[in-house]
Amino acid sequence: MSRANEQVKADVCYNNTNVKLFGLNSGARYGQLTSIHHSIDDIEVMRGFGNIEILRQH
Repeated sequence: MSRANEQVKADVCYNNTNVKLFGLNSGARYGQLTSIHHSIDDIEVMRGFGNIEILRQH
């Protein structure tokens, strides 16, 4: 599991804090950054966490 996901679990989910996380450009190229990270991975990991709601825009 990535360190960023571990921090979300420990700091947001375990403490049930009111935090909004936003993602953009899921799995698409973002200028010079290329497509090295895909949000589908984060969504799948966070589905296993408690106290988190995942919303998406169509």
